Amino acid sequence: MKKHHFPLLEVIKEKISISLKEENLLISSFSPLNKNKNDLLISVGGKSQALYFIVEGYIRCFHYDNKGNEITTNLLTGNSFVTSFESFQKNTIS
Repeated sequence: MKKHHFPLLEVIKEKISISLKEENLLISSFSPLNKNKNDLLISVGGKSQALYFIVEGYIRCFHYDNKGNEITTNLLTGNSFVTSFESFQKNTIS
């Protein structure tokens, strides 16, 4: 098992019991992605194509109001999942 999957599996196993087959499916479904400060997961007008799990660091979720100001909607830290759920589920623009 790869080191970067441990935090994800630990969080899931705290909530539910999973089989080795399910564990392997999870491992094959997630791959590491490193982002730097100010990198975007989804660009304006883009679609959410993935569900992300934060191992360490912070993610700020925001949108722009009609005047172009950034409006922070959420601040997330390690052991959290993040995506634009409606965009991800419905394949719509975020």
